[in-house]
Amino acid sequence: QYAYVFTFNWVPELRLPLSSALAGIHVVAAGLTILLRPAAWNKLLLLSAVLLFGAMIPPHALGFGEVQGFDMVGALRKLVLPLMMIWVLAYPLAIPRRLITVVAVCATVAGCVIAITGDPVYVSGTPRLGSITGGPTQMHPSAKFLALQLVLLDLLWRGRMLSGRVAWPLIGLTFIVLDAYGGRNEMVFVLAYYAALAYFHWRHITIVRYAPPLLLILGILAAAIAFSVSTGVEAWGSGRIGVWTYRLQLIAERDIMPFLFGGGVGADVVWTPQWWFFEDGSTAHNDYLHIVMESGVVGLIALGALVLGLWLRLYEEGRAIIIAVLANSVFANGFFQSPLLAMNMTLILAYSIVVSLSRTALTATRNHRMENAGASETAHR
Repeated sequence: QYAYVFTFNWVPELRLPLSSALAGIHVVAAGLTILLRPAAWNKLLLLSAVLLFGAMIPPHALGFGEVQGFDMVGALRKLVLPLMMIWVLAYPLAIPRRLITVVAVCATVAGCVIAITGDPVYVSGTPRLGSITGGPTQMHPSAKFLALQLVLLDLLWRGRMLSGRVAWPLIGLTFIVLDAYGGRNEMVFVLAYYAALAYFHWRHITIVRYAPPLLLILGILAAAIAFSVSTGVEAWGSGRIGVWTYRLQLIAERDIMPFLFGGGVGADVVWTPQWWFFEDGSTAHNDYLHIVMESGVVGLIALGALVLGLWLRLYEEGRAIIIAVLANSVFANGFFQSPLLAMNMTLILAYSIVVSLSRTALTATRNHRMENAGASETAHR
């Protein structure tokens, strides 16, 4: 997985061999896991993979597609995500936690050093930090990598695998480098993660428990008012509103088969008036529209099955990560599209289960000790 991530853009000829090998491993491991440990959550992940595969048939095999050829690497990346999670999340206590701790620390330090000392990546003419994994012209994959490393370090600290003296300076350094990249989308992911953790911790307070739906309603009302009274709305969000509107129009005008099954892998790379400077086309910068463009309504259902399956499997720490992913995916080519996700995110979600179980066991032990101490005091009296 690490070889795949760090060579994806630097050595393109390795994309297909590595993605094919990984897909084969994940298919076999996921199949064995379903047979040995069937559960509602992993059946939903399997359903997600089946739906994604099925959505590729009409556009690519039956001639209803909107793209020429077939991007095998892109297809394998879509299928590998739920398959890897099936077998890794089934055995979270078996993951090598000490090895992950060493890798997390070393990868974070190496990533920050490369970002600070490497040749800058220019975004719209503005120099940013050096690229860690995205190739010489991309900064978002590197920012995603650091955002995931930051969350992993936080989990290692919560799971008592990493001292606060090591964890918090590294988290601080990662946050500074992430901010220097100017990765607003990745910062949304980090902030949403900590906001979700705070919600789970304080949700016994009434105002906190009802805050999410109230904020959502207020946000929708504010957006509706802003759109109705403002001009030049399509230029908002660096042109994202216009890009999204353009795709919604394309989707609404589709025939029934592309509407249901999408235009095929690569169908979201289209020329958009707001981003005319991408002469060869660009993606939606929104995971949900991206999935509908490529896999249609069926792909959106597959995403829902994936998220529901993960929600059923995970506890508070893991669910906070899922909430952060969903929030980030509104504004970006997010973690549902990134090859980084299959490696980092799956291990992070698995470790979040370890942290939750450890915290529960620690609480139970403390309560047991307190009960024993109370019983001994009563007996002594």
